[in-house]
Amino acid sequence: MAARRTQFDNLLWQVPVLSLTAQAFLFSIALGDSSRLSRIIASLLSMATSFLSVQLIAKHRKGEIADAEWLKSYEESYFPNAQVHGAAFQQLRDESSIGGPFLNLLTRLSSFKVWTVGLTLFGLVALFVLSVAVFSPKWFA
Repeated sequence: MAARRTQFDNLLWQVPVLSLTAQAFLFSIALGDSSRLSRIIASLLSMATSFLSVQLIAKHRKGEIADAEWLKSYEESYFPNAQVHGAAFQQLRDESSIGGPFLNLLTRLSSFKVWTVGLTLFGLVALFVLSVAVFSPKWFA
């Protein structure tokens, strides 16, 4: 179970990296010296990539949380003093300092939420680029 949870966690963070790579490629087409049709297609693909990435990262996170909760219950039953999974571990992690108030503040933010918001913003920017390509293509001239 612990290995499966680790696999979900690994998959969870592969999605944003691959998505950012795809987004960079698609935005280079959408914002580069491309035809109107190319801009529209690249923007639509970028929007789709954002949606698909957020959905997949959410699905992986859900699996990882389910496994962590199971492991927490198991640990409470067999190792009552262990704090490897669940809220006790999260609290212990959040109370640890990594060297400075700004960095400590950043570590308290949910990386999952930060990344899903970031990927959603890519989709919104792609929607804006699509709107410009369709309704005001002269902006790209």
